[in-house]
Amino acid sequence: MASPETKIIETQIPTITLNSFIKQNNIDKIDLIKIDVETHEPEVLEGFSDYLLL
Repeated sequence: MASPETKIIETQIPTITLNSFIKQNNIDKIDLIKIDVETHEPEVLEGFSDYLLL
């Protein structure tokens, strides 16, 4: 928990799914993707679901 001296600034950050980013940028092939999202990997992979091969 933050101490009373800590100043918290709320920030709005625009986001896009990887599915949408790939389609909007006409990306044909992805060789490697690095994901470092501190335990939020399932949410990232959900936004990438159109391109995952099982």
